[in-house]
Amino acid sequence: GISVVWENVAIDMPFRIKGFTFKVIRKGAVIATLDVSGNLFEGDCKRIINELTGGDKVILEKIRGVSPDGIVRSLNDLAFTMK
Repeated sequence: GISVVWENVAIDMPFRIKGFTFKVIRKGAVIATLDVSGNLFEGDCKRIINELTGGDKVILEKIRGVSPDGIVRSLNDLAFTMK
């Protein structure tokens, strides 16, 4: 799943992930786009992860997290290339 870890911050500020969009690009073409609720990779998302091959790009975008003050915030996208 996804969790938020703050580096170089003196206090612990946990975010609870509400959801994100999971996207896979293979050879320049989007082969999967899934909207995920919560922070876990389950169902189709997990199946797709198990089928990734070298060179596939995984992008987690539109990540939404609830900050300690209860406000839903947009977080930065994450991108990975499989080896």
